[in-house]
Amino acid sequence: MLNISALRQNYDASIKSTYNVIGREAVRLMEYSIKYGKPLKNYFGMNELLENILEKQDEIVSVSVFDHTGATLYIVGKEDYEGTNIEDVDRLVLI
Repeated sequence: MLNISALRQNYDASIKSTYNVIGREAVRLMEYSIKYGKPLKNYFGMNELLENILEKQDEIVSVSVFDHTGATLYIVGKEDYEGTNIEDVDRLVLI
């Protein structure tokens, strides 16, 4: 018999899987552009790409791109997360 904790874990795994599918497409597009010399720091169209993720899933409140040091390069969200660093993120799904 499943208990509440097991149901919650299954639900969380399902949600993360959905986010992963949505995010992997954006990552694929970014990696393709970077492979051909487009710099991530000055990625024209990044906000539109990230906003597209927000439109696909109502539960996502913010989408961020961090550099290798954890500093935020881009952030798009339904709330103001300006100045957020990767260590500050409470619920994070890494893709």
